[in-house]
Formats: sequence, C-alpha cells, structure tokens
Amino acid sequence: MPKLSGYWFPPRERSLATSFFDGAAKLGPAIGVPVMDCCCCGLDGGLSFAATGVASLLYSLLFWGIYHDPPHKQLAGAPAEGRSARCAAVPLGYLLRRRKVIGLAVGFGSYNYVFYLLLTWLPV
Repeated sequence: MPKLSGYWFPPRERSLATSFFDGAAKLGPAIGVPVMDCCCCGLDGGLSFAATGVASLLYSLLFWGIYHDPPHKQLAGAPAEGRSARCAAVPLGYLLRRRKVIGLAVGFGSYNYVFYLLLTWLPV
C-alpha cells in the first residue's frame, strides 16, 4: 500500500490514506467472520473457507481488471529515471535509540499480545 499511496495521494495526505488502509485491514475480519458465520450457519465448516476463498478470488480479479496506475506515476521524493538512489546503512543501535522506533515496537508488541490473548483465551 505505500506504493499505491505514493502514486495516488499527495505527501500531506498519505498518512491519512495509509491509516484508512490499515484500519480496513483490522475492521474487515471483525465484520467478515460474523457475516460468514451467519451465511454458513448449519453448513460444513469447510464451506465457509471455500466461500471466503472464492470471494477473495473474485475481488482480486475485479481489482486487477479495474485498477490502473495514475498517469504521472512518480513517487514524490523518488529519484527520476536514469538516476540511482543511494541508501546509507543505518546501525541498529541508532534505530533502537529513536523514540519513534521504540514507540512502534511497544505498540506492535502490545497489539500482538492482545491479539494472541484474544485468539487463545477468548474461545475458551
């Protein structure tokens, strides 16, 4: 999605677009699981997996047929064609001292802990 956000949204709007993508990725399963449970209630459990797979395949085909890159197709800040981008290696110690990296690590660690807790204890 970062590439898609870079193509379609100006730099000031990319974080909002990315947050919508990420939010939809979390909301989709929250809505999809109960809907599939209602649709396949009383049927074989494998049917719900097959229905989800077929729906995903149809959506993928629809997206592939409709989506196109914008005509400008240049990421802001990306080097123009013919020029090579130079990336410097960043030491791990430097990254571990950054507040943003620490915040991301704590946030993802907390999210994964709660997700694991819900997957293992909630069904019981």
